[in-house]
Amino acid sequence: MSVSPSIRLLTFHRMRALVAFALGALLFFTYQSYFWLRYVKGDGNPLGINNASSSNENSDDDPQLLMAKADHFYWLNNGYKAAPLYARAEKLFADKGDARDEIYAKVGRLRSEAESMSFDRLSRILNGQLQNPIVRGDPRLRLWCLVAKGYTDIEIDYRATKRDWLEAQELAKDLGEKQWIARASGELGLVAFLEGNPGRAARLLGGALLSTMASGDIGGQIRFLELLGRGSSEESVGH
Repeated sequence: MSVSPSIRLLTFHRMRALVAFALGALLFFTYQSYFWLRYVKGDGNPLGINNASSSNENSDDDPQLLMAKADHFYWLNNGYKAAPLYARAEKLFADKGDARDEIYAKVGRLRSEAESMSFDRLSRILNGQLQNPIVRGDPRLRLWCLVAKGYTDIEIDYRATKRDWLEAQELAKDLGEKQWIARASGELGLVAFLEGNPGRAARLLGGALLSTMASGDIGGQIRFLELLGRGSSEESVGH
């Protein structure tokens, strides 16, 4: 028996509502958990966040310090501040002949400047970096490139971003990078939603949100709450 387009559309809106409701219910518990963890920790600095940005000593000439600062802003989803720092570090690494860190800084710069070119072009550039023998032989650098491509491909093709994040998640597990594991989980939750699997989407996004709050990953929280807000907004428009 065929299903009319109007019924399919209604079903899709109901799936979206289910995800929003599930995440909304989780949100109350999550914020309580987050503030409880901060209280128990007794530490004003979020866990897992690089605080190198507070150091200014000779940072303009030290590519490692520049990159640490850039990573700090990138982790907080602040590409505007991260981009020039990555660009400066990229040039300094190139001058030193440090190809590995030059690639890292370049990928960070490209993602931070993502709005300056088409996502198709950026995805192709990042795919080219993934084929580089240096990247192939360096799990941490490959994870960095996969993450950048995953964030890019979601704007083009969710099937491609699913491949990116599945590989990134496996690498993160091998490397013990818990915060990237959580972020990968949340992005795969978004993919599950786009695939029409609201139960899996709610589980992955909700679990990722809990993990980012427990670890103090502010950027991850912003990302997943933004996705939740966008879904709720679309739901209102749909009705």
